[in-house]
Amino acid sequence: MNKVKELQKKIEIVRLELDEALLQKDKFDMYYQKSTELDKLIEEYLEKRTQLRRVFMLVDFRIKPTEDDLLMYNFLKYYNLPVTIIATKADKIGGSKKEKCLRQIMDTIDLVVGDDIIVFSSVTKLGREEVLKKIQDLLEETI
Repeated sequence: MNKVKELQKKIEIVRLELDEALLQKDKFDMYYQKSTELDKLIEEYLEKRTQLRRVFMLVDFRIKPTEDDLLMYNFLKYYNLPVTIIATKADKIGGSKKEKCLRQIMDTIDLVVGDDIIVFSSVTKLGREEVLKKIQDLLEETI
């Protein structure tokens, strides 16, 4: 009788694990569907937005650009859009490591002529004027 109860407990555990796995799969499917819809919206926007002059792409200055960063940059290049990479959170990196972090971004993302990187910190305001100047220049070009 003990073996039957032990087997029933194991079956119940497996059933609960299966329920959890199915729930996780449902969550993944919903996320994937939403992200695919978002991807379509972004792609449609990039294709049809003729007024779009430049994209400001944010990357984390502290870490090597991720696969998603590379994918996004290449996606933007596919549409021949000029890109300014805003390397955020620069205040979190000490002075001696800043050059290394910048080099890491430049080595990972093969910038096309006309694209640039602005090292930025919302805390110290590093790069703020440079970003504003770039936006101002773009606005003046369209007027």
